[in-house]
Amino acid sequence: DAALRAGRVRAEAQCGATHVPDDVARDTPVALDECVDEEHGDTYACKNAQLLCRRTFAQLGGSASGSGNDIWGWTGDSGDEYALVGLSHGTALVRVTSAQRGDVCEPLAWVPTATVASTWRDIKVFKHYALIVSEARGHGMQIVNLNHLEGMEASADGAAPLTVPKCAAPQDGDQQLCWAHDTTTGNCHNVFVHESAQTAYAVGCTARPASCQGSMVYSLADNPLTPQHLLCFTSARYTHDIECVDYAGPDTRFHGKRLCFAYDAGYQFTVFDATDPAAPVELSSSTYADLAYCHQGWLSPDHTYAMMNDELGPPGRAYVCDVSDITQPNCDHYYEQRELGMSSQHNEYFLGEQVYQANYQAGVGVFSGMPTEFKLDAVFDSARGYDRDRPGFNGVWSSYVDYANNKVVLSDIQRGLFVVRFELPSFQLQMAQRALRSCGGADDDDMHVDIRVVANSRARANAHGFRKVRLAAAGAAVHAG
Repeated sequence: DAALRAGRVRAEAQCGATHVPDDVARDTPVALDECVDEEHGDTYACKNAQLLCRRTFAQLGGSASGSGNDIWGWTGDSGDEYALVGLSHGTALVRVTSAQRGDVCEPLAWVPTATVASTWRDIKVFKHYALIVSEARGHGMQIVNLNHLEGMEASADGAAPLTVPKCAAPQDGDQQLCWAHDTTTGNCHNVFVHESAQTAYAVGCTARPASCQGSMVYSLADNPLTPQHLLCFTSARYTHDIECVDYAGPDTRFHGKRLCFAYDAGYQFTVFDATDPAAPVELSSSTYADLAYCHQGWLSPDHTYAMMNDELGPPGRAYVCDVSDITQPNCDHYYEQRELGMSSQHNEYFLGEQVYQANYQAGVGVFSGMPTEFKLDAVFDSARGYDRDRPGFNGVWSSYVDYANNKVVLSDIQRGLFVVRFELPSFQLQMAQRALRSCGGADDDDMHVDIRVVANSRARANAHGFRKVRLAAAGAAVHAG
């Protein structure tokens, strides 16, 4: 109807303990500034963002052509930060922060695809091991010990990054930079690592072993270079993406349980108990209005709701799924907004109380105020030349947000890697407040935070979806009460 086309925030029911506004206008696209890529002579639309660097496919390694796909990140013990960039022909390993030199943009190596090129590749990290899956025929899972990147020098200007060879034997991966290979995985779309459970979930598997009729679960406890296959889901349902947590939300029946939240494409949104990863138990399944392709989502830090996207559903729509009752989720709440543009949505992640949302042809938007409002705080749009107000599968595939100092890396399907810093002053305040709550339990009403100078702040994600915060401050004052 006209209200939806105008891009108004709509909600059809109460969202848990908080009410989503019935009719909050989002009629006017936000005015954007320009971020300049001086190295390549390009400009990109942005708001409250600084472009630190871009690396093309040729600079990332392997091939000057092809396409970009998923992306993840890792922080070494040295404090150096790395981007793990999925490409159609492999995976690029890029240093984006040096603890000694600050912001850098150094392609170090690339891991060639295990078989053939593919549009789809996904990477997650367990401790210091990268796990890589792909829909490439017969690809399996590649495992790389990222500790070998620490102290590694970048190639001279213009020289190709190092090509990572296949390990002669899996255990060689701890002795040298090479990729171990697990061939039981088949062709899979995505992988998720539940760090505390020492478990990996390979999902979206379409060419599995004959004995496996669904997604695959692996134990990483003994040796991540040789994952132990635990089981296959026997359901014929296709799971496209998944997130598993040590549950600490409002439904006290499941405190202490390891729960997984599965986004099952054209079927449903499913929650199951994976406390025993070898014997998962389905707890609920839900649908929602205009379900077309339940693609991906991420839990809020308090495990009360999930922000969820439908890749083929109405463009510009962000779903808010109330999971305060694990056995009866309510996924009928959504926002319609035009501030960022009515593009197709793809992947989104929480950092603190803000959501970083990849919106294909409208770039990455940073939103706050969920679930009662949906306020756009910052934008970086790498999809130059594509219509932000039309659905389509060009531009930003995904982003990785869990670095220090508001740094974000994003993967663009046509243009490669972008490294961006968002200017979000609320970020440090949120992190400091959370640190105070974890230390002394002060209520928000009784809390005063004064941060004058903060150096080397770092927020790291743990398996619960919360943040562990370390503030190493020079001249900082943080007060409670």
